[in-house]
Amino acid sequence: MLQADASALTFGSARFDAVLFSFNGIDYLHPESARERCLAEVCRVLKPGGIFIFSSHNLIGALFSGGYVYLRGHFNALTFLATQIGNPHRGQWYLRYDEFAGPQYLFSAPPGRTIEQLQRAGFVVEAVRGASGERRRRAVLMHQAHVYFVARKPESLFS
Repeated sequence: MLQADASALTFGSARFDAVLFSFNGIDYLHPESARERCLAEVCRVLKPGGIFIFSSHNLIGALFSGGYVYLRGHFNALTFLATQIGNPHRGQWYLRYDEFAGPQYLFSAPPGRTIEQLQRAGFVVEAVRGASGERRRRAVLMHQAHVYFVARKPESLFS
């Protein structure tokens, strides 16, 4: 078993055909620069044409679909959003919640933000799907609390 930092992988470049980051795990990388380093590292360790699959939270979809109706004792979206007023990282789409070890931050951005991050890291976005399999962008944005991304490392710099 190997334990590693997803934003500083120890693997050589172009080593893997595919990378899977499951269960919204990438959303716990904080600050946003660590998340972006992770995306760049995944791109680095993928072979040309390699595939990256992961899931991420979507605050807008969660609010409109009732996905955050009950979170840490909060019973509705307005109450939950009110708890974010003092959150210094809300502008980067990080939700704050308190745990026994202190404040925790969870990335929960609309899919467009994650698509931009993927493209900056060098990926081509192949698919964006909601947890229900929904593919229409507006429906995913507005009604899916969890979004799945499939991205590809280009075959060459000229792809």
